[in-house]
Amino acid sequence: MVSKNYLEDEFRTSTLFTDESVFESEYMPNGIKHRDNELIFLSRLFLPLLTQPFSLSKKILITGNVGIGKTITLHLFGKMIKESARKRNLNIKFIQINCRHKKTSASILKTILNELIGGVPSRGLSSRDFMEILVDYLRDYKCYLILVLDELGFLMKKDSDLIYTLTRINEVNFSHQFYLSFIGIVKDILSLKNLDDATISSLQNEVIRFKKYSESQMLDILKERVEIGLKPGVIDESVLKLISSLTSVSGDMRKSLKSLKDAVRYAEHHQMEKITLKVVQEVNSRSFSLSNNELHNLKRAELLLYATICNLLNNSQSEVTMNELKEEYIAVCGYYNEKPRSDTQLWEYIQTLKQYDLITTTMKNKNQRGRQSCFSIPNYSISTIKKEIEKILNSGNLHEI
Repeated sequence: MVSKNYLEDEFRTSTLFTDESVFESEYMPNGIKHRDNELIFLSRLFLPLLTQPFSLSKKILITGNVGIGKTITLHLFGKMIKESARKRNLNIKFIQINCRHKKTSASILKTILNELIGGVPSRGLSSRDFMEILVDYLRDYKCYLILVLDELGFLMKKDSDLIYTLTRINEVNFSHQFYLSFIGIVKDILSLKNLDDATISSLQNEVIRFKKYSESQMLDILKERVEIGLKPGVIDESVLKLISSLTSVSGDMRKSLKSLKDAVRYAEHHQMEKITLKVVQEVNSRSFSLSNNELHNLKRAELLLYATICNLLNNSQSEVTMNELKEEYIAVCGYYNEKPRSDTQLWEYIQTLKQYDLITTTMKNKNQRGRQSCFSIPNYSISTIKKEIEKILNSGNLHEI
């Protein structure tokens, strides 16, 4: 027996949570506030699929910043369409896959087939083989598939062939019946630049742009989660208003929910029964909300570019231009004895930083001759990021290029 069991101590400690999971980014509620218009629009697009089965094939792009309800909205729409299909005895499947976790055509197709059929061999089959099996299954079993690929930009970096194939799967169709619709979720359309013009054009026919949440909308969502996840009387609305105000610049509910969860944990650690304004201010002032996992996911060259942006922003600048970035980047590479990468590679690294929500990008008028990209880091403490980057770079525990 151990001399002291801290787990047993934790069991006896009172908690302010009733369900901590509702504050996690992976939590999928049964409903979503302030996304009714998007759900209605999707319902209207796919209504003919219920009234006239196999009569349409949709290619849709969902765009917008992180933490604004894109994934949850599509998840709920999937539940709606499956429920309506069951009522009408229609064989409609809705599969949603995150490309951050499945980054190749083969892994995505294998996941689809395992959900539809099960028992798909893990080796010995190519992406083309998987696609042929999928097409045959849909046609032989009169099955309609709505496929949602979330965080599509991660697939674009590795393998864009699948999108080309999916957008053309219905072109050779002698029976005039369609078996697949495709929905892609991206932060912005620029992440699709690896696709050919025809495929990009077909995807841009129907684009649903999600706007960021307003401060009042974020407050509504926080109040809803508090009712489910915290004991009564733990937090006042004035404190929730402060949290929504502090995170309203990005409109990212993930950051807002994390700020609330951190405040609850702080209060529990200090044996407080109520979360006050001072608790939120203390947590916010010293919190480094950026996950170290996100930094460790970066390759060394990407991390050096991020360090460059931090260097410039740490000098009282609010944003960095591409020209400023390239000049400072050369100096940073020299300091770390690294060969500077090409402009094309830098642009790819910038897209990676955007996908991880580590930077934001805006376009501004340069002069009469055109516009220029500007980069900023609105959500995190620059000085804290720099310290974390230096630790990782000096540790040598990095992904190589």
